Order: sequence, then structure tokens, then C-alpha cells
Amino acid sequence: MSPYFSSTSQFFPCNNHFQVDTDPWVLQTSFANLLKETRLVNPDFFEKAVFDPNPVFSLLSFQKLKELLPLNIEILSALKEVFADSVEIIARKASIAPLRLRTAAIESLAFAPAGLSPGTVERIMLRLPEERNVEGSLSEMPPNLPLLHPSHPFNLEKSFALLISSLALKQFRVDLLKQELAQKNPERRLPALLSLQTSPVPELSEMVLPMTRSPETTLALEASRALFSCSGQKVFLLLLALLKETSDPQKKSGLLGVISQTNREEVWPIFLSHLKHASPLVRKAAVAAIGRFSRKIEEKNSILLPCLSDKAPEVASEAAIWLWRNGSLDALPRLEALLSHGNPQDRGWAAWGLAFFSFSIGVPILSEKFGLEQNADVVREIVLSLRALLSSEDKDFHVAGQLVFNLSRYLESPKPFLATQAAVLCGLLGEVAEDAVLSALEKQEHPNVIASLLSALGRIGTPRMLVLTRFLRHNDSRIRANLMGSFNACGADAIPFLIGGTKDPSPRVKAAAAKSLFKLGHLQAVETLREMLLSPNFLTALSACHTFGYLMKIHPLALNQENPLRASIERESKKFQSSSSNSMIPNISTLPPLLQDRRLPELFERLSKGEFSDHFAKNILESFTQQYPDCYAAKRIFASFLVHLGEPIKAIDFLEICLKKNPGIIADQLDTFRLALSTGNLRLAQTLGSKVRENYSFILSACKAISRDIQGGMAEEINKRFDLLDSPSMNIYSMMIQLKTIQGEKETVLELLSELFLARPTNGSIARHLTALLPDLGNSCILKASLQIYCQKLSC
Repeated sequence: MSPYFSSTSQFFPCNNHFQVDTDPWVLQTSFANLLKETRLVNPDFFEKAVFDPNPVFSLLSFQKLKELLPLNIEILSALKEVFADSVEIIARKASIAPLRLRTAAIESLAFAPAGLSPGTVERIMLRLPEERNVEGSLSEMPPNLPLLHPSHPFNLEKSFALLISSLALKQFRVDLLKQELAQKNPERRLPALLSLQTSPVPELSEMVLPMTRSPETTLALEASRALFSCSGQKVFLLLLALLKETSDPQKKSGLLGVISQTNREEVWPIFLSHLKHASPLVRKAAVAAIGRFSRKIEEKNSILLPCLSDKAPEVASEAAIWLWRNGSLDALPRLEALLSHGNPQDRGWAAWGLAFFSFSIGVPILSEKFGLEQNADVVREIVLSLRALLSSEDKDFHVAGQLVFNLSRYLESPKPFLATQAAVLCGLLGEVAEDAVLSALEKQEHPNVIASLLSALGRIGTPRMLVLTRFLRHNDSRIRANLMGSFNACGADAIPFLIGGTKDPSPRVKAAAAKSLFKLGHLQAVETLREMLLSPNFLTALSACHTFGYLMKIHPLALNQENPLRASIERESKKFQSSSSNSMIPNISTLPPLLQDRRLPELFERLSKGEFSDHFAKNILESFTQQYPDCYAAKRIFASFLVHLGEPIKAIDFLEICLKKNPGIIADQLDTFRLALSTGNLRLAQTLGSKVRENYSFILSACKAISRDIQGGMAEEINKRFDLLDSPSMNIYSMMIQLKTIQGEKETVLELLSELFLARPTNGSIARHLTALLPDLGNSCILKASLQIYCQKLSC
């Protein structure tokens, strides 16, 4: 029996601009391309797709939602505050845990609200090639029925690819990809190649190119896909050469899928020639390539029609899918005939193919076979195809009503497996099946079936769940967990039961209860999950990781205004507001104004991690300014580093933004004027020139006036130094600080030092002097502590 091909987009809601494909890679490419077509995007589509079981589609949807519904700084800060400690613990699990827990941790981290620091990502990446043992029990009790899930194997390479794709730091991501592609170990290269397929970086094409001829099939195929994503039509001839050279069916079929995306006339004869290939895998890929090719429907149908008679059921089923989409009346009879064959493989592929037909056609045929099929592999394909069809939004309500009637009989079946799968299907049908599920709960006694029925009610979202509180005392943890997971539909009435669930001895129940509490606006529920992360028990930590991965995907602005979770997050975000500025700490008078931004400790903590260098700092600052675009201090520091790195034009852009926000800072004026002259920006130099000279002259005169009042030998030394300051120079800051120190104006000294530090952030002497003068009281302690660590890095 053929394996289920894992096209999880079958579970996507319908979208007029997104066509489900039979090739998972083509599907992924189409979905990534959809993200770029902003005019055609339906936000509701991504709100649902963000919870797709395939983490790649989930991440792409998550990123698109953030673009369509951008979070303001207060809500983002609130989310970070809620999850910060947990993310640190999950990051440790992602580095050292056994395979399954490690994979879950990595996939959760991809959705961290504030992203990950480069040091954290590098630490996780370093442990990729290590031994991958699976430790610990994966269940509290051994299942007494076969499990049925779409194929999503625990693949560490794919998890690492997801982590790389989630990085917001463009330059750091590029540098990390270069580092991984340069590795000799294929296990280190694969994540980079997979990441490039969904988030292309054209400049890395040259590094990917040699890998397309690797003797390892998987590496060569993924490299070819990555190369096409990065370079498109430019590598057309190379792809043709690779297709001609290889005799490996797996590689050849994969390359046919890649080449079909070029839609060039030259490839049409190539597809036709591969219809006669000895390998069914290649013939199937050729049929799909012809089906998706932009050519007259009549011509394609005439070519695909003979493929319905192919001896390989996978080829015939593939042909039937594309013929049906093209309006052929011959497609459905062929699949129905295969579904009645004595060979289980034929029936399995026919069931697989019907998932790509419409709801009104596929559901009645598959549901008829559902209770009659005896072969376990075929039953699996029937159920998975039914799940895919029932997950679509183009349901035919007449067909749905008839299906509920049929499923009601199966819900009462003495065969637990049949009743369990019927319950899952009822959950996908929605409200129309609610009464049937509630009725079945009164009669069923098998724990697997009861658990599935409760889960179905959770998916339906019925507020009548409270009538089932008798199951709170059931001895099967799966039943209690599914009940907790379904209770959030009952709103505030369920909160007492959910709080009790967080004290349940079963990790599965605790995690489900905490998840429901969080969705009902109880943000403190993450504390229960955080405690579970720290547990030495494998299943406890795994349950918490999966739950955090779900909760961090929730986009507050995608929720209704009345949603309790959105309301709680918005209340939490008010802690990060100020009457004067949303980014300032309220009621702080001891810190210099430029350092009152509450996000600065985080910035200096990030800059203090890893091996400090201008390039490292640039990556951190690029990410930080993208994450917090209104942070003046980050932009000013970034401009200073860009000058160090020989990028004065980009530095000017940031300095001009800084001048608009704080036009009176002489350090910003001086640096912008100097860079404008050095880069030949005469427009800016002329605009700033007179203003800089006027302001500088005023400050110099004020300093001289102050120095006249100074008595003793120091006065003579100060006056001599004034002779060297006639032309605009940053040395004026040294004079101002010295004069204000003599006058005892500590607050002014701190203000001047903060301006000078932001303009010269790599000057360890200035940084240490500023840090020493910062007060040790209140919130300024946090900034002072982070600056002390930063000063140590500067000294290294």
C-alpha cells in the first residue's frame, strides 16, 4: 500500500486563489507565492491555516498574518512578557532533549512572539548532527486501537529548516544559511536547502548549485528545488540537464515537478516522453506535470485519458484527478472501478484520489465504503480522504445531513475503531452533527470512543459541554484531557472546572486545561505549562511544548473584539504605555530621557550575547529596529555601527529619522553633516550646514561663559582647550560634560553622556562612565545591569 502523501493543504479552507496540488513541494511553492500576491489575500484564510498540522504552512501563515495585522509595540511587549521565560526553557529543550521532544521544542520556538536571538539559534543549530535517540514513554497508557494520523514524521532537518525560516534578521539568516551550506555534513545542509525553498535568497544560488549533482538523492533533489526557488527560470537548462542525467526514479519524479513550474513550451515533449517510463513514480509525476501545465484542456485530456488504464493504480488515480478538474466524465468511473477492485493497493489509491474531488462527489462514495472496507491500509486512506473533504468549506448541506445519518449508525458500532473514526468525522462536519455526538455519548462505554466524541464536540464548539462534567472523574486521562480541551466553548462557566484540571496528575489533562484557560483570557495559565516544561518526565515536557507551540500561534488582532483572550492581552499591554510616549517607562525622572525606553535592556542583552563584532551587532540591530521601528536609541546606535562597517549612506538614512524625532541633539547634527559631506550629499550638507554652525556657535559661547566663572588652575587649562574647538567637533561634548560636572549638575551630565554614548556605542570609556553614573534605584537598575554586561563585552 502506498504511503499517504502528506498534502496537508487538503485541510485548508477553500480559497479561490489557491489550488490544491498532489505534489507537496508544488503545493508549498504555490502557497509561498500566494503570500506575495497581497491583492488576492483573504486574511480569514491565514487565520485558519496558521493552525495547519504542517508546520511549514503554519509558519508561512503566521508570518503573513503579522504582515496583514501588524501588532503595535504594546501588545508585542505584552506577548513577549507572557512567554519570555517559557521560550528560554523551550530553547534549552531544543538543544539537548531527545528527538521527539527536541523536534516539538524547535517547532514551538519558530512562533516565539519576539523571535530568537542569533546566539540561541546558533546554539541549537550546532547540535543537529548528534545522535538522535528517542527516550521516554510517548504515552501514559499503550493505545489499544491503531492510531490514525496524516504522515508527518519527526524530522529534525525539517524542524531546523523551520527555525531558520522563522528568523526576522535578514542578514543573520543569510549568514547562517551560508554557514550551514558550507558544511560537509548533508544533515547540516538539508535544513538550509529546505528553508531556501520557502524563503528564497537569490544571492546563495552559487553555493547551492554544486549540490544539485550530489550522489545523495535527497540532497540533490532538495538542492534542485532550492535552486529553482532562488533563481527561477535562470536555471531552466540546468534542470533539464539534471533530469536527463539521472536514472533515479525518486530524483527524476521530483525534478519533473520542479520543471513543471517553469511552464515553458520546451518541457511539454519531455513530460509526454516520461509517460512511458518504467517507474510508476515517474509516470505519476509526468501525469501531474501535464495536468498543471498551461495548455488547452482538450489537448491535455486527450493525452491523460489513456493514463486511466495504466496498470499502476497511483498513475491512474493521478490521471483521474486532473481529468476530473478538466471536466472529463471518464475520471470518476475509473476511480469507482478501482475502489471496487480486489487488490487493496488499487482501492487505497482510489480512496486517496477521491480526496481531490468535490465534497458532493467524494464524500458519498467514500462514506459508503467506510463501514464495509476490511483492509486496514485502505480504511486509513478512506478516513484521511474523508477528513480532507470534510475540512473544506464548500460543504453540500444535503450531503452533510445524509452523512450524519450514516455516521450515527457507526457511532453506536460495537467496533471501537469504526466508532472512533466516525466521531472524528462528525467533529469535522460541525454543528449539523452535534446532536448525534451527544446522543452517542449516552450509549458508548469504550474509552477511545468517548475520548474521540468529546474531542469532536470541542471542534464543533458546543456550549452544552457542561452537561458532561461526569467525565471529569473518569479514570482514563484521554477522556479527561479531551473534556478540558473542549470546555473553552462554554466560556467563563467552565473556568472552575479548568482550574481543577490544572491540578490533575496527568500531564495531558493539565496541558489541555491550561490551554483552554489561556484561550479564555487567563494568561497566568502559562505558569502551569512552564512548570511542566521543567519536569524531568518526558511526556509532561512534550505536552507543554506542543501546547506552547499552539498558544504562540494565536494572533490577538485576529480574534473578535469581545474575545476574552484579546481583552486580557490588551489589558496587559497597558502596562507598557505611558502618558508621554508609548515606548517610555512611566514616572521615571532619574534616567536621561534618551535612555528611558523600556526596550533598551533587551537590546543590550542581545548585543552582549555571542562573540561581539560590528557584523554581529549589525545583525542584532537590524532585527531590533525592524521589531521596534519607533525606538530612537536603537536607530542611533545602528547608524553608528553602519559607519564603522563602511555604510555611510545607509547610516544617513537612520540619522535623518533620528533628527526628526530629536532635532536638538548636536551629536546627531554633527554626524549627519560630516557624513553628508563625505558622501557628496550636497543637498543635505547645505540644509544642515548653517544650522549646525549656528547651534555649535551658541553652545561654544555658552561653554565659554560658564568657564569664566571657574576659579583656580583648572580655568586656565579649560580656556586653552576652547582654542581647539572653533570648528564644529564632537570634542565639544567633553567640554560640556566637564563644565557641568564642575557645576554639580548630575542630570545634565547624564543627558550629555547618553547622547555621546548613543553616537559612539563602541567607546568603552564612555559606556563605563555612563553606567557608573546611572542610579541604582527603580527600573534604572535593569538598564544599568544590562549596560554593565555590555561594557564587559566591549572590553573583551
